[in-house]
Amino acid sequence: MKIKKILLFAKTISPALTAPVALASVSARENLEKRLDGAEGSGNGNSGSNSSNNSGGSNGGNNGSNGASSSSSGKKGVSPQFGSFADKAKKAVDTALKEAVEKVIKFTEAELKKIDLSKPQDGSQGSKETYLEKLEKQVYLKALNKLFKEKKDTLKEAKDYAELGLPVTFPFVISKDKKYDVGTVTYNGKEYKDIKIGKESDRDYSKVIETNNKDSITKSGEEDNIASNPQFEAALNKYTQDLNKSILEMVYNPKEIPKFGKDIFLEDATFNAKEGFTVKHPQNSKSWDDYIVKSIKPKFVDFDLKQNQEFKVIDETQPSPKVNPPNLPDINNKFLVPGKPPTNNETANPLEQSETLLYLEPYANYRYSSSSTSALANLLRNSSGSDKEKIFFFNNPINTRFKYTVNDIDSSGVATVKITDTAKQNSSRTYKIQKNNFSSDPRYMFLFQKQSETLSAKFTQLYKALMLDEKIDYAKLAHNELQLSLFGMVNTATKIVTDQKFVDLWNSIIVKYAERIDTPQSDDDYKSVVSASSEVVIAELIQALSASELNNQPFWNSLVNALLVVESDLREIANHKETRAKIINKFQALKLDFKVLDNTFNLLNDSLLKLRASANNWAKSFQYSKWFDEYTANVADVRENIEFLRDFLEPAVPAEKSEELKKLQDSYTKAINKIKSNKSSVNRAYYAIGGTLLIIGLILSLTNILIFTLKYKNKLNKAIKGAFGISISVSAIVALVGIILILLGLKG
Repeated sequence: MKIKKILLFAKTISPALTAPVALASVSARENLEKRLDGAEGSGNGNSGSNSSNNSGGSNGGNNGSNGASSSSSGKKGVSPQFGSFADKAKKAVDTALKEAVEKVIKFTEAELKKIDLSKPQDGSQGSKETYLEKLEKQVYLKALNKLFKEKKDTLKEAKDYAELGLPVTFPFVISKDKKYDVGTVTYNGKEYKDIKIGKESDRDYSKVIETNNKDSITKSGEEDNIASNPQFEAALNKYTQDLNKSILEMVYNPKEIPKFGKDIFLEDATFNAKEGFTVKHPQNSKSWDDYIVKSIKPKFVDFDLKQNQEFKVIDETQPSPKVNPPNLPDINNKFLVPGKPPTNNETANPLEQSETLLYLEPYANYRYSSSSTSALANLLRNSSGSDKEKIFFFNNPINTRFKYTVNDIDSSGVATVKITDTAKQNSSRTYKIQKNNFSSDPRYMFLFQKQSETLSAKFTQLYKALMLDEKIDYAKLAHNELQLSLFGMVNTATKIVTDQKFVDLWNSIIVKYAERIDTPQSDDDYKSVVSASSEVVIAELIQALSASELNNQPFWNSLVNALLVVESDLREIANHKETRAKIINKFQALKLDFKVLDNTFNLLNDSLLKLRASANNWAKSFQYSKWFDEYTANVADVRENIEFLRDFLEPAVPAEKSEELKKLQDSYTKAINKIKSNKSSVNRAYYAIGGTLLIIGLILSLTNILIFTLKYKNKLNKAIKGAFGISISVSAIVALVGIILILLGLKG
């Protein structure tokens, strides 16, 4: 009976999605499935603790080490994330090729089913295929299907797909070569200019294009691969998506079907001692496979070269530290790292990117969830303002930047929904979504809405830790890596929350706890049940996220590494000779102690170490909600220290009585207090540890002396005396270390 309830409720609240969520990680779904497979309806949170944090340590510091990619000359270099490009390309291309093969197999099987050779040709069919054309088509489709089916399980890597005429080259050039040649490729009667040519034989097109009198590869120079991470990912996504769209055109062209009596002929053959016929492979080819591959390859190489040719790297050169960073009148819009403005466009207009939006279905508030569709429509039309907004709710606990409201419901249950981008004025769009039945058990809707709101409040902690709010205005982060990291985290979390497996798990939690309550009468009812059930949902989401990856990094580490890049960029500014001189002059002009700047960097370093530790310790926690509180508190600590440095490292001296001067002085005061507090904490630690070691050392020393004096004083056993001597010495050393730590604490 309980299973039936879950299934019925699943139908009620399973989200209707008409647009996918953009994910920065191709492995998030796979890891989610590993995490949720076999998860029980009780919502027990421990099933995923042994899931994947396989790569936790190895990827932890990727971005930090190469964070400062801009040289003092202002010339842009290789992306700090270049090390992850090759793995991203491999995963994306492997997936795209497997999907392409499956698509061809399904297509050929579907087309073969349409061919009926058991009936004579109907003369009234007019321009339709002749019987002979159907036979030719069947022969070719069977050969095509046979080739792809046989190869399907033997193709392990992207390079193996050349056996099907699909030699992928371009994605591996821009993912593996920090420098590549540029030139012109002439192939199959066409000329392709501005082609990026790799340095190794598997990436220089030499294995793809046989140079002869007609085809050639001409190199004209060498270029640095300065593609940024967003540019690379955009090119990779375009390549794989376009491949999926055009694979059938490459593989199957009715005009290329061999004709009987011209290209293919029947041959006598014997099958099980019976005479028959077989169709010989087309002329000028070694086999059917050879003919098919030779017909596919030119079209695929044309596709690959066009993708290569269309890829234009925009040099997003950062301003050199030698140039004075601009004094912006609005201090809240300053760059996070002075002189380094964000350059990515991916997070600029999320509402304009359909892949980042979900077209969610509305749910009736528990007060109205027993009402008919017509009653809800009438109520909606007769309400206004906040009363109107309370009639329905949407399960959108993560991407709170977008506000969903129901504008209208027609007689057939089609709801018109408005999505508003709360971070941008006058930015909205509408969509229509069919909802056959709004009616549901009020207990289910009550818990569902309350849990969604609690989950939203929990995740908003992360935004507030980064000095944002529920509007998630990425522009205010003012740094590329930080913007892209949070953007990816939001989209990954949204994807998981709306994944069917997680939806089913959430449904089972709601059904379980709904049995403990009666129909609610107010929003404040059943607080303990709401709290307990919400904690289960939060724990499940945190575990699912922890098993996911973002940009080939453990999910929680992706933000840590982005903050490490910010720290690296800040140090680059602070260590630049001319800029540092200007900052020193600013501090002197304002009578500020320059040591505070260096001590603030120490604060930032310590806070980053704490954050990395908490990011790696999620699996050790049995209270995932409290772990998340610790993680976000550490994020807030890091972000505050970065804000101090953001103000300190602006070279220009702020005008007297300006808001910028007031903010700088405020940051200076807060930084000093934080440095003192941190030093006091360290001193207290020295006192505590030193005092403990001193007491232990003294107790052990006195104990050894007393035992030796009372029991072994008159015995001449050298071994016993030696052992006691060593023991007393060790005890004395422990006490001495304790004294040293206490002195360090006193010195501060």
